[in-house]
Formats: sequence, C-alpha cells, structure tokens
Amino acid sequence: MPSAVRTRCPTFHHSADALSSWAAPAPARARETLAERLDLPFVELDALFWLPDWVESDDGTFGAKVTEATAGEGWVVAGNYRRISEDAVWPRAETMFFLDVSLLTQLRRALVRSWRRWRRGELLWGTNHERFWTQLFHRDSLLLFAIRTHRATRERYRLMMAAPEWSQLNFVHHHSPGETARWLARTAPPRDGGSECGA
Repeated sequence: MPSAVRTRCPTFHHSADALSSWAAPAPARARETLAERLDLPFVELDALFWLPDWVESDDGTFGAKVTEATAGEGWVVAGNYRRISEDAVWPRAETMFFLDVSLLTQLRRALVRSWRRWRRGELLWGTNHERFWTQLFHRDSLLLFAIRTHRATRERYRLMMAAPEWSQLNFVHHHSPGETARWLARTAPPRDGGSECGA
C-alpha cells in the first residue's frame, strides 16, 4: 500500500513526501505518526475507495475524492491505487517511500493484520469489517494478489526510481519496518509544544 505526503513545513527535510509501496506497505502507524508530527492531514485511500458492504467506488468518483482530499498545501496520503495516484498524487510529491521486504514477510504481516482486525471486530474506514476467511480461500484474497504481483510490483518501483519522468522525486528505499522507524525518528522527531508546521 503506497502512501504520499506533501508538507508545508519549511524545516522538514523534504518539502513533500510520498510514502509508496505495494511490494510491501509502509507500516500504517509510521504514516500516521509522520502526519501527526508535521501537523498535516492524513488521507487514507482505502477510506475513500471502499463503500459500505465492501462495494468499490468507480474510478471517476474515487479520483474526485482523492483530488479533493489532497487539494491543500500539505498532506500525508496512505495507499497504492496506482491508476489514480500516478496522476493525482505522485506528481505533486517530492519524496517516494518504498518499503521493500520479502514476499514471505509481506504475507505474514498481512495475515496477522487481517486476523487481528477480524478477532477484534475492528471497524475499517467507518463502514466495513474484516473478512478473515476471505483472505485465505477467496479468489479476491489479498494474499493471493500479493503472491501474483509481488515480483512485478517490486521491479516496477525499482525501475521507477531510475526513470527520468520521476526525477523530481527523492526516493527513500527501506528493507524493514525498523529501518523506517529510525528514518522517521531522524526526519520528523517529536516536537515539544506541538509541530512547527502548523497552518
């Protein structure tokens, strides 16, 4: 799940930051923490895409929601949806974050997350609940999707890092959540008395 950030903070190391990866999603808490520390809106694309009862938004409606949610000067966007993000989000970012872990690690993290959400009955994006068994046995399982696409998606992002059309992006390429946590501590440390990046 990719994510994108654009910050209005002049003291932040990057004036905009896109956290992006489907090959392995950046830890959700890391993205939210970055938004909190920079005092920026946190936009989760899943929350914009999914309607009640797991009904998908059409691309026109979804794209309009994304454009509206990122209309401000600063934001942190979490999620992939490359068909929309590539035009609506990524061109406005300055940094792309890529958490590049093994397929086994990705599957394990997704399975544990799905099990936890299902057992706790967590409400997802205000409208839905996790369907754990669907992740194991259904043709639309995220686990099966990851198995089918992991290699190609990893290669796509690696090629993107070298592509001239994305030369405006500063890529941050990590291989573990721990590396991400250390980067976050250096890049956007907690600030006493609130963020320096307020409106």
